[in-house]
Amino acid sequence: MTLLYELWYDMVLGGTYTKEIRKMHETYGPVVRISPDELHCNDAAFVDEIYAAAGRKRNKQAHNPHVLAGPTTNSAFGTIVHDQHRVRRYFPWVRGLVHVAPFLAKYMTGDIGILMKEMYINTPNRIRQAREDHVAGRSEKTVDRLSGEGFSLTGAGTETTAWTLSVITFYVLSQPAIQARLAEELKDTDPESLSWTTLEKLPHLSAVISEGLRLSYGVSSRTSRVPRDEHLVYTGEVKGRGAVEYVIPKGTAIGMSAAIMHHNEEVFPNSDAFILERWLDEKGLKRPNILAYCELYMTTAALALRVFPHMKLHGTMVEDVKYDHDLITAQAKKGSKGVQVVMC
Repeated sequence: MTLLYELWYDMVLGGTYTKEIRKMHETYGPVVRISPDELHCNDAAFVDEIYAAAGRKRNKQAHNPHVLAGPTTNSAFGTIVHDQHRVRRYFPWVRGLVHVAPFLAKYMTGDIGILMKEMYINTPNRIRQAREDHVAGRSEKTVDRLSGEGFSLTGAGTETTAWTLSVITFYVLSQPAIQARLAEELKDTDPESLSWTTLEKLPHLSAVISEGLRLSYGVSSRTSRVPRDEHLVYTGEVKGRGAVEYVIPKGTAIGMSAAIMHHNEEVFPNSDAFILERWLDEKGLKRPNILAYCELYMTTAALALRVFPHMKLHGTMVEDVKYDHDLITAQAKKGSKGVQVVMC
């Protein structure tokens, strides 16, 4: 009936609504209502219906991109096409405070200072210089919009990848058998000339990356989509009720959360464990349809060849790489120092 329920978990309890949604699924089944006009699904078979391609139109729900602020609101990541959908925001004035950041950026220090200077000073300056170098009539590519696109790409290519590599580092170092298998597979690889096309064919390296991606989630919070021109029909099973069929009217937001889907026990049994065999066939070869990620392949191989043999975990537990709450991306428990190692 109200967004106050979500507000309690995400604002007061700190990004924990995803955990509550997971409990809802355990009680009520694969499709639940999580706000006045938003549904959530926990069924891998329905992924292609919600996040459809091939001309089937899906808009972003306004509610989710409006957690963004600054130039990123004008980026592709923050763009909302469905202008008839009701725009809702947790506290708008809190979001608005970020707009004073450009005036404070040059005075900030530490990591947040680096972030603000990159977002509000360095990226816009690069774009202004580029536009000055290529003045050729009118252009819709404004400084503010291109700043947002640049910052979105920077964030997507650093935060998520860094967290995935942290998760991989922990699990490889904490399970010597996996590290040994990885080292054996890479023993004939020249660390000076790593080739993605060669690395992506290695089954154990591929399995390590796939499990690392599964347990790091990318964007862990839900990403809703709004079917514009068609009703969606969900068919599935609800424990204790048998087969069900739901018609989801067009214009209704429905989404999934990686932090929930990646722990669907029907798809990933013993889902909290780092198990390479999920991604290997009975012959130990890579299963088909595994996505390839060049940056992760190259970096993980380099770590396995050059760094992991000289590393030992230090004061790091599984809780330091385990999902605890959402801040768009997955966050470990509060107070965690991340993955710490000693070099030997």
